Amino acid sequence: MSKQIFILLASFLVLAVFIQAKWTPEPLPISTTSDNPTELGRVSWLRDYDKAKKQSKLQQKPIFLLFQEVPGCMTCKNYGTTVLSHPLVVEAIESAFVPVAVFNNVGGADRSILKSFQEPAWNNPVVRLVDDQNKDLVPRLSGDYTLSGLVSQMIAALEKARQPVPTYFALLNEELQTKKKGTKQATFAMYCFWTGESRLGSVEGVVKTESGFMNGKEVVRLEYDPKQVSFVELTEKAAKFRCASAVYTNSENERAEAAKVVGESKVGQEARFRKDAQPKYYLGNTNWKYLPMTELQKMRVNTALSQNQSPKEFMSKRQLELYQYIDKHPYKGWRNVINSDKLFTDWWNAVDLVKKKS
Repeated sequence: MSKQIFILLASFLVLAVFIQAKWTPEPLPISTTSDNPTELGRVSWLRDYDKAKKQSKLQQKPIFLLFQEVPGCMTCKNYGTTVLSHPLVVEAIESAFVPVAVFNNVGGADRSILKSFQEPAWNNPVVRLVDDQNKDLVPRLSGDYTLSGLVSQMIAALEKARQPVPTYFALLNEELQTKKKGTKQATFAMYCFWTGESRLGSVEGVVKTESGFMNGKEVVRLEYDPKQVSFVELTEKAAKFRCASAVYTNSENERAEAAKVVGESKVGQEARFRKDAQPKYYLGNTNWKYLPMTELQKMRVNTALSQNQSPKEFMSKRQLELYQYIDKHPYKGWRNVINSDKLFTDWWNAVDLVKKKS
């Protein structure tokens, strides 16, 4: 072969590789199921229980067994469109369990499984988290159709099966359980609320931070779990971080406790709070601001970024895949969701945008 022909063929080969790389469609970073019956939500379910048991044994994963009425009542539909469509719950069901759906209002194989578990027909949703020997890892979930109820049961089942609980899922559970039990608020003034938000966001028991203004001062308002951290402990930590030039309280008891830590002159009464236009400063200056997260994740990510640390440990695999896609395609269209509390809507809107741009 002459040198000229060799060079020509090599050039064609390079060009072909370039064209292939340039024009091959990128795979979607998120696998989703949208063609389910409403009652089944967004989870990709198996319908063959014997196959699920084999897969459970092979992969060493518990079985997520859903007994559901399809088509079903309003309770069944609501469970599908809310709990079984929450993006982090969908991911946990599909990645940490082997999900199987059994219709409780039909015959055949479904009816046989129903009878073997002694489940009633034509019933509201029931969840059984079992091993490959049909043994319940935790009590059956029935009558509790809340997100917090399902998430806590899933974590208990993973722990019983000696399987790891993903960090993102543990954070979701912490946030849900804290809000279920009830939270309290505390407001601290400081020299810079961006710094204050990042420092106070590292305190265990704090589940939400907001930067803003009160009485003409820069402040951070915290939402916290009083069973994990007391008001006094929060005040002491804020003072240690130099984030307590003033403490605004909601009761005489809090006022007295704060005065012991920072002095009477620095304690005031809660007043009108005005949000900062640029919350979660460190998060807001990166493409992470476009990624749908829980409030607790946003807080942890903001703190990590303020310390030049990677926030990846707080994310699920699919969240990281979506972020990498956003970061690689920073075109106009992504929505800043720092101020949004609608993770469900933000997530599926982002997924739809990915599909349109792919």
